[in-house]
Amino acid sequence: MKLLITIVDRNHSDKFVNILNKVPRFQGISLGKGTATSDILDYLGIGETGKDVVWCVVEDEDVEGIFAEFSKYKEFTQMGAVAFTLSIANIGKKFYNLIKALEVKDD
Repeated sequence: MKLLITIVDRNHSDKFVNILNKVPRFQGISLGKGTATSDILDYLGIGETGKDVVWCVVEDEDVEGIFAEFSKYKEFTQMGAVAFTLSIANIGKKFYNLIKALEVKDD
């Protein structure tokens, strides 16, 4: 299992959430704020500091396909969205069972 984190400009997360809804997952969205100074934002051509942070637990074999789908959208390729995964090596049995129970309810 992996934890997939996607950070995208505020109110541009819908496309990414729709992609993630196609695979079994446990996900949530949090509000974030970029920390770069306005000089850096101007230099990089990035004006938006409000961010949506989408986190999702996915199976290892789903990551490549998810990233391929993400790359089809300009919000990801041209507007500074970031996505990365972290390996989940050790999670508690209760959390694992919760994830599995939520997946069953979605079916």
